[in-house]
Parts: sequence; C-alpha cells; structure tokens
Amino acid sequence: MFRLTYFLLAAFIAFMSACQPANNQDKDASISQQIPNQYAKLFRLSVHQNDTFLDVYGANQRIIGDYFWGKSENASNRIKLVRGSSYIVLSAVFARMIQELGEVSSIVGVDNSKYIPSDIHLNRNIQSLQSSGILDKEALLKLKPQITFTYLLDGRGEKDWARLQQNGHSVVFIQNHLESTPLARAEWIRVLGWVLGKPKLADSLF
Repeated sequence: MFRLTYFLLAAFIAFMSACQPANNQDKDASISQQIPNQYAKLFRLSVHQNDTFLDVYGANQRIIGDYFWGKSENASNRIKLVRGSSYIVLSAVFARMIQELGEVSSIVGVDNSKYIPSDIHLNRNIQSLQSSGILDKEALLKLKPQITFTYLLDGRGEKDWARLQQNGHSVVFIQNHLESTPLARAEWIRVLGWVLGKPKLADSLF
C-alpha cells in the first residue's frame, strides 16, 4: 500500500511540474533564435517564425527599447515598428548609415541640417528639428514619420520619448555612442539595416 501511494504521489508531482510554464528567459530562449553580434554589446537581434525582435540597452545594460516587426499584432508588450517612406534621424551618424543603406530619400527631418556633411544627399526641403538646441516636438509630430531614430544621454529625455510613443509614434534608440570600440559603434548599422528591411546589405557594409 505504501509503495502504491508513493508511486501515485511521485507521478502527480511529475505531472504538475510538466504543466508549469517555464520562466520568461527560458521561454524566450526556446522560441527565438538570437542573431549574434561581433562587437556591439548594447543591442540584441533575434528572430522567431515571422517576427524579428530588437532589444536596445542603455547604461548599466538596462533595456531602454523593446521592439518587434513582422506579421504578429503584438508581442510581449514590445513596440511594433512599421516600415514606411518617412524617417527622422537626430544624428549625422545615423543619416550616414541610412544613406549607405540606400534610404536617404526617406529622411524627412534631422536635428540640424547645418551639421550634416554635404556628401549626405538629403532632400532639398529637409526640416531641421533641433536647430535651436531644443527639439521641436510639435514640428516632429506634424511630419508624421514612421520611425524616429534618436539616442539617449544618461537616460535624459526617456520619459518624453515614452509619451510620444504612446501617441503611436515609434522611436528607436541607437546607442552606438556608448559602445567601447569603433567596431562596436559601427556595427549598429546592422540595427538600422534590419529595421529598414535590408539586413544583408547592412551586414555586407559592416
């Protein structure tokens, strides 16, 4: 009788353990395949079925951006990115990368056109959104970009950008300035390449 009771109890415990969901980290690892970086430490790309995921980290490896794009409507509270024909870039470095990816004509706004090198061929009527040193958020929203590419310094401005994203405006943080080596900073062209739908070109350029 004791052996039968022990056997039934052990079987019940094993059954209940099998029914318990895995923790989030194990679940993420099992359903998505990470695309390894060579040098960069502050972003992570991964794919799962018809979706691509992007995690962006700030100082102290804190996640400041969770994004995805693909066929799913939503994914674990991530921000869904939608490609289009209008982007805002708030750094000459990002503008250079986007030109190399063949998408410079899609840039509709920059921080200050005076600081963009002349060999980056922006649209003639490009709008400067930060010429006074302060970002003109109203002008930015009027342009209705699909995505704004910007960066954070010491976490400042994160809450302001979060409020804009709640209004359906997608903001992607490009934190290459925090990487420790030139090659790691350059590898962020892969982030832009994946977001803009040109991952193979971005890999070849890098």
